[in-house]
Parts: sequence; C-alpha cells; structure tokens
Amino acid sequence: MNFADLNIQKEIIPLFDTFLNQRSRDALEDIFADMPATLEDILYRQRIISGIISNSKRIRSIASIRPDIEEAYRISKSIGETHRELFSNSLNAITVRLSFNRVVRARLISGAIQLGHVLKTVDERYFAMLKVDLFPQAYGLEMSAALQILNGLRSFYSAEGFTTGNLPRRKYLLFLKQVAFHLYEMELFWKFFFRFDAYVSIAATMESKGFCMPVFQDWGIAIDDVFHPLLEKPVRNSIATQAGIILLTGANMSGKSTFLKAVSMCVYLGHLGIGVPASKCVMPYFNDIVVNINSKDNLQSGLSHFMSEVKALKSAVLSAGKGQHVFAVMDELFAGTNTQDAEALLQLTIEGLQKYSGGLFIISTHYSQLKEFVEGRPHLSASYYLDAPLENGFPQFNYQLKEGWSNHKFGMLLFEKEGLKKLFEL
Repeated sequence: MNFADLNIQKEIIPLFDTFLNQRSRDALEDIFADMPATLEDILYRQRIISGIISNSKRIRSIASIRPDIEEAYRISKSIGETHRELFSNSLNAITVRLSFNRVVRARLISGAIQLGHVLKTVDERYFAMLKVDLFPQAYGLEMSAALQILNGLRSFYSAEGFTTGNLPRRKYLLFLKQVAFHLYEMELFWKFFFRFDAYVSIAATMESKGFCMPVFQDWGIAIDDVFHPLLEKPVRNSIATQAGIILLTGANMSGKSTFLKAVSMCVYLGHLGIGVPASKCVMPYFNDIVVNINSKDNLQSGLSHFMSEVKALKSAVLSAGKGQHVFAVMDELFAGTNTQDAEALLQLTIEGLQKYSGGLFIISTHYSQLKEFVEGRPHLSASYYLDAPLENGFPQFNYQLKEGWSNHKFGMLLFEKEGLKKLFEL
C-alpha cells in the first residue's frame, strides 16, 4: 500500500473531523490507520457507519459537553489510579476519612458532578434512542457490553439534582465508589465511546458532503459524479470502464491531478469502509493501492523523480504479478526523463501491462505522440481527457472529463499571450 500522496493526515482526516475532542480525534486517526484486511471487514465497517446514518435522527449533538469530555475521562481514570485505596473502603469509612480533608472531598464531589453530567449527556443524546438492530449483530453486542456500566450508574446521574450538586455528599461518594469498583468497565465504555464518536463524525461528513457508500464487484470501475471534496466548487465527472489501463490526457492546469486524486480518494476511502466523494461508486476489491501523484525528487532516500516513478510502478506491477487486484495511479508517468525515453517507456509499459489482468492502472500523460500508438491498439486501454476549449484565444478550463484524446497545445499560445516571445525577439 502506498497512498502518501493523498496527504491523509493533512487533508483527508481533517475533512472528517467535525470538532472532535482529542481522544475522539485519536480514534478517528486509528480508523484511518486500521485498513480492513478483507472485503468482509470493509463491509462490516460500512454497516456500522450506515447504521449511524440510519439512526441520524436519534443521535443528537453533544457539542455542549465537548470541552468537558477530556476532564470527565481524567476524573474516571484518577478514581482508580489516585483514589483507589480510598474507595476500597466502606462508604462510612470514606466519609469519615474525607471529613478530615475538605479540599479533597470538595474536589471529588465536583468531579463526580462533572463526570455524571458528561455520562448523562452522552447516554441520552447518543445511545438512549438508538435502534441497535440497524447495526451488525456483532457490533450491537459490542455496544451492549460497553454500555453496561451506564446501566449501573444511570440511577445516580439521572437523579434529579445530581448534576446541579443538590444531593447529599454520600450520594456522590457512592457514585464514585461504583466507578472505582468498575474500572475495567469504565475503560471499555470510554474506548467504545471515542470510536463511536469518530464514526458519528465520519457519518456527518458523508451526509453533509454528499458522499456515497461504494459497492464492490469482481471487475470494472464505474463512478458517477466524482469530485474533490476539498474544493469549494468542485466539478463532478463520471467514468466507467472494464479496461485495465486508463490513459488520461489534457493540457497543463486542465485538472488531471485533481481528478486523479478524487478517483484515488474514492478507492482509498472505499477500502477503509468509509463513504466516497461521488453519487455512485462501483469497483473491485483491491489487494494493493499505489498512488503516485505530483512525484518529486526524494532527498531523504536519494531517489530522483524518475527513480521514484519507476519504483512506484514496479511495486504495483509486482503485486499484480502475484495475481492480486491492484489499483495504481501514475501521474505524468516518466515525466522525470527526456521526451524520447519517456515515449518509448510509456509504449513499453502500456503493452506490457496487458500481462497483468488483475491491475487497474490509471496513467496521465501530456505526450500527444502516444495517441497514434494507443489508437492502433484499442484493446489495450481506455482513453479520457479533460477538456479546455479555446474562447477568444484563451483556453477555458472547464475540468470536464470526456472520452478520447486531448489535442490541446497551449504552451506557445500562453508564452505569446504573456509577451515573452516578443521580449525575446532580436
């Protein structure tokens, strides 16, 4: 797997972070780090998120307690770590010992009120109204086990006056004693809650951005209205083919890299079990994903732009050679070498990839000389281009994907428009 060029940490994960607290944000990052190992695992995660979307009217915002969640978690941990010995005593003994330390007693009661308020809000706004049968059965059982601790604490924090501090001290101390006695169950709850909170955030982004859940099939890709979700006004395009090689052409600034990133995001997010930026998406299950977009010299490894391209291509081909389904994107492949070598290498690559029936290779290029070679071998690949028609002597970049091959050559035109040709005249 190689999808670093999608900028997961800086661009994709923040897209799904709807003002999460730090531990829920950590859980979100764990979801992105935990790529499902099988198609069955992908579909299982899909069903969890779909279950949350189906329950969206029953799940209410917990924004009012976001600032208090971390402190509530710390309080529940400290009861077992700092005050475990205290709460191992009888309630009467606890009361007597705290009567000699009013500062600690006040702090503990304040902590009980804050912890109870957070648990009450989470319980009522996230879980109380859920239809558990909308989730996978195994997840429903996991949820039931994680929320078991709330069943034992609900009689405390739901009592009138608990969260406003209007009950006797003994009530709050008994509440904390129950927390201390069920440390494992409390940790199980928090772990489940933070991940569930991350799933809620993912589902919210999917609904607000118009993402869809992908469908997996044996072969062929069909994506309707794919778009790049980080753009303010993205152009939507559709692509459908059974070909194992897709060639993408278009002028500089026509949107090739953006389109490649959008399609790559669909494949990457889809294989995480998450919705994708499209109205419909059907694709195979890929064992390996290799994305090489905007490749540059790698100073740390000492690899040139060209060698980085070659190694990325080799990685994808080797995976395909093992009989695996491989998704590979190569943006401006072989642009890191001279034109003559690049054209020869592209021809060799396009012909050679037909040996690997399990691979879907999307290759963008600006080498228009390949058109004749490709058109003479229509069985090898499908060709698409991003249009940029001329209007009043200037290219209009509409970012629309069309079948065929781009014939646009704007280098000299833009050079002249900027007045450089005139500046260089002797």
